Amino acid sequence: MGNEKPQVVGEYETGKAIPNGQLLQKMQKALGVKLTGKDLGQPLNAPKPKPKAAAKAPAKRGGYSG
Repeated sequence: MGNEKPQVVGEYETGKAIPNGQLLQKMQKALGVKLTGKDLGQPLNAPKPKPKAAAKAPAKRGGYSG
């Protein structure tokens, strides 16, 4: 991963390293995979799923009823 020592990368792989935001961002860019957050393991530039729209009640029709 760039200029990182193999020992540092190995520590991240085994879970022994203390997370460093800058290094994680570099690793994400190099690997093209999200390493943090809810979408862990997803491709970096994957399209995000759109939330489903709530069903709308039918519009009331009618005019003056008097």
